[in-house]
Amino acid sequence: MIRNKLFLSLSSCRFGAVMPTMVGVMLFALIFTIFLAGPALSARAAPKELPQFTLPAPVTEQERNYLGLKNTGTFQVGHIKPGVVILEFFDLGCPYCGSATSDVDEVFRRIEGRPDLKGRVTMIGIGMSNDENKVKTYKTTYRVPFPVFPDTDTVISRLLNVKTTPTFVAVNVDGQGSATVIYLKEGVFESPARFLGDVIDASGLPGARP
Repeated sequence: MIRNKLFLSLSSCRFGAVMPTMVGVMLFALIFTIFLAGPALSARAAPKELPQFTLPAPVTEQERNYLGLKNTGTFQVGHIKPGVVILEFFDLGCPYCGSATSDVDEVFRRIEGRPDLKGRVTMIGIGMSNDENKVKTYKTTYRVPFPVFPDTDTVISRLLNVKTTPTFVAVNVDGQGSATVIYLKEGVFESPARFLGDVIDASGLPGARP
């Protein structure tokens, strides 16, 4: 348990915490090497209804089609096409979020490259305490391939009790407007393949292999 807590602190940014100094970064590198074998906190969540919140529909038709949205107004996660939705909570000021983007992109590419997952598993990003400008900067800087949305006042983050970035929340969407939380992971993940497999396993998505 101690190792889990140490790894989590070295793989995520706690909301409201001071960003690491150069000394802190060097210390991080040393301790990270020692505790690399310890996993970040993750768990198959006991299924529960996702709290309702509203997001602005993506501006581009391509991103609306990706999510299965037909309208240009607002939407809820339960309105996304049926299947699994992975929400990544990030923060532009969090160095761990930036360093994790290559692994997150790999998850996206694996999904899009598998016929049993493409169109059935989607991803969105939520900028914790980030306004629209910061979210756009994050998407442009790291070339994020999926839609991202601001959570300027941390309303969404607090609804889901998200306290660190990055945090990943996976939900099942039934196509009837409901969404159920089935998986939660705090901090970066060690293996994109393992992370995606854990999400698929927890989702019970018919016809999909972990």
